[in-house]
Amino acid sequence: MSKFNCNQKGRCPKYNTNPIEGHCFNGYIYYEDKDKNEVVKKCDRLKKYIESQQLNIRLKKASIPRSDFVLNYDIDKSYFGEESIGSVSVIKSYILNFKELGFEKHMYFHGVPSTQKTTLAFYIGRELTKKGFKVKYILMDFLIKILMSEKFEDGQAEIIKQVIDADCLIIDESFDKQKINWYKSDYQLSFIDSFLRTRLDQFNRSTIFISNKMVENVKEFSNNLFNFIERNTLDHQLEFKDILNNNFNAVKDM
Repeated sequence: MSKFNCNQKGRCPKYNTNPIEGHCFNGYIYYEDKDKNEVVKKCDRLKKYIESQQLNIRLKKASIPRSDFVLNYDIDKSYFGEESIGSVSVIKSYILNFKELGFEKHMYFHGVPSTQKTTLAFYIGRELTKKGFKVKYILMDFLIKILMSEKFEDGQAEIIKQVIDADCLIIDESFDKQKINWYKSDYQLSFIDSFLRTRLDQFNRSTIFISNKMVENVKEFSNNLFNFIERNTLDHQLEFKDILNNNFNAVKDM
């Protein structure tokens, strides 16, 4: 965690190098209350610093990148393109109404690479984290490997707990055999199938799938699993078509 360093001399009207009444000294303002008691309070700059550090800690736990691009992304200004604005509007509504409706809503993002799917998922994760919800981002291949583990390695047990407890679980590179080390025997199927049915049906916790493949591609894994995913995401299968210009310094789909 970075250390707070208030270097606002000449810019902050309350800045002072010593703790003088009414002035800010390294993030704290000293003054007397109406009863002549000495009081110290945090300045606005220190409050914002603490909030940003707390958000960074929660985003790290959620596996959401903490790059300047992700931290400063504004969906109204930063989204590139017009073809999928309808899908962007659904995302904004999802975030706004998450407490009331989001827990019961599952979404499937699909589109060719570089159509900003992962970027938008990070935005969702950031905004929900700000609201105090538990979020976890994970690749489907890694999720399957952990679910299959007979003995958890360092940190894996905590990740399993996070993906189970998350109010919003974002699973990237979903249902794409080019992205998943899938056995011809379909050995992994029972692990991911059981996990998803427990999470979506039993716990009813919001899950967002991100894929370069349409939902019909889930049939390559299992018809039963396809029917399950189709049923749970039927009204929220969002296609993204706006390809991000390669000159943009942004998070691109993996």
